Amino acid sequence: MYNVLENDNIRLELTISYNDNYYYRAYDKDHNYIGNCGLRLSETEANYYLGNIEYEIFEPYRGHHYSEECSRLLLNIAHDYDLNSIVITVNPMNKASKRIIDSLGGKLMEVVKVPKKSVLYRQGDRYIARYRVETR
Repeated sequence: MYNVLENDNIRLELTISYNDNYYYRAYDKDHNYIGNCGLRLSETEANYYLGNIEYEIFEPYRGHHYSEECSRLLLNIAHDYDLNSIVITVNPMNKASKRIIDSLGGKLMEVVKVPKKSVLYRQGDRYIARYRVETR
């Protein structure tokens, strides 16, 4: 089980786990709750658009590479599941997330139209870029 993941800068504590999906609260080294992240390993139509990794760092804590660090810790779980790569998706206009994906070695696979029934569409996303990221 992956109850806690950590490095020198962040600690992820499992909050929800089901069907090979893991969702964490993220804390900095001073124990401040800085955001959330998750890893979805189940293959569903929704996850095709949502991707395998998600992250949200709260505004006061942005700019410290926490999203990248969360993602790197989550990549270790994917590797433990014998996955050589995962998919991270992003709105093509989201430059900050694209920089994070670039730092993880992400390679653009395609840009796809978001279906109207998707939660992403309801959030206002009409297209998403799908990136492949190696787990090691």
